[in-house]
Amino acid sequence: MRFGIFTVTCAIAAAWGNGAAACEPIRIGYLDQERPPYWLGAGVDVPAKPGASAELVQRFAASAGCGPT
Repeated sequence: MRFGIFTVTCAIAAAWGNGAAACEPIRIGYLDQERPPYWLGAGVDVPAKPGASAELVQRFAASAGCGPT
């Protein structure tokens, strides 16, 4: 249920921005532990494949025209 609310919120935020606004950085905080398949990797470095949840946020940002920073 929480993921559904998060997804709808992201979709509304992407549509509300009208595409003309500058992309704001998205910061995600998560545990310093692996929680496969949602979060992968341990430590301060973000792995190349961060896990399903982080990849979904990256896809939402890319669909709004914002690339990774």
